[in-house]
Amino acid sequence: MDIKPTQKVVFINNKWWVWKTTLSYNVACKLGDKGYKTLLIDADPQCNMTFLSLGKMRYTELGLFWWDTIYRVFERIIQWSWDIQIVQPINIRSNLDLLPWHLSFGDVDDILTTSYGEILSSVSSSRWFMVTSAFQRYINEISLKNNYDIVLIDVSPSMTGSLNKTILLSADFFVTICNPDLFSKQGIVNLWDKILTWKRERKNMELIAARSQNIPFQNMLTDNLTYMWYVVNEFNVYKDEVISDHDMWIKDMSEDLRRISLELSRNWLIELSASSPIGMTQDYSRIAAMGQQKHKPMYEFNDEDVWAKWSMELLHKCKDQMEELVDEFITRISHWWR
Repeated sequence: MDIKPTQKVVFINNKWWVWKTTLSYNVACKLGDKGYKTLLIDADPQCNMTFLSLGKMRYTELGLFWWDTIYRVFERIIQWSWDIQIVQPINIRSNLDLLPWHLSFGDVDDILTTSYGEILSSVSSSRWFMVTSAFQRYINEISLKNNYDIVLIDVSPSMTGSLNKTILLSADFFVTICNPDLFSKQGIVNLWDKILTWKRERKNMELIAARSQNIPFQNMLTDNLTYMWYVVNEFNVYKDEVISDHDMWIKDMSEDLRRISLELSRNWLIELSASSPIGMTQDYSRIAAMGQQKHKPMYEFNDEDVWAKWSMELLHKCKDQMEELVDEFITRISHWWR
């Protein structure tokens, strides 16, 4: 399916330990396998995506202490000296590139927070707008240069500071990753409230820029963010049925997710989002740990890699569920641009 122009997607929830990074990595690998040229961006200060994709040894061997990382993209902005640099991401497998995180990049959050504060206080300097739009402009430019179909962005669960705000407002879609429990449900509500607030702030920034009449259009942070719905993750199954405790939370969360869909989805996505999740990925037990150890997607393991019969059954479910998830992911994006 043709999904041009480049689509930017964030996987997120305001909750730790929802398997967000592992799922993002596996989806990105599967998209590449299907022929979609994909860029994976590690924008999480935990640096988990970078180490999952490269391994700490390869990260060190390549000298990635700052050179080919997200830090170098914004280095001159952090130093208040100039604009973004167009850093070439690292190819990690066929049709899949990675822009790694750098541990010093957290400094950019303070600069972003200052810039938003100055703008919303009606200090209409072009410099502040240039800072807040920097991430979006980098993605747009590197996508054109490298002809990416999809950009997947892994972010932290935090809703404080300004980095996640900037990344989400730079994206086209966001996907919530949910475990079937109380904490995922609360994380969804927190995320919903924050995104609505951030979108209102961005609209105010647009009005301030219009009044000043001296802000270049390319320095404006545009807002195309749409809700693509959710992935239910880490649930348990007994006799091919979701266990009752997890099924209760899945059904309970669906009402909160439906309200988000009405607020933040568009046109046909509202109906599609309300009817079903993008995918269901259960608890794959040791297979996820194996993927982290070998730095490879879970679905690439074979029966001889897992030995035990119950692990083989989980592996087969993993392969099927990842295939279904990515097919539905592609369908929703491609339909939006038909």
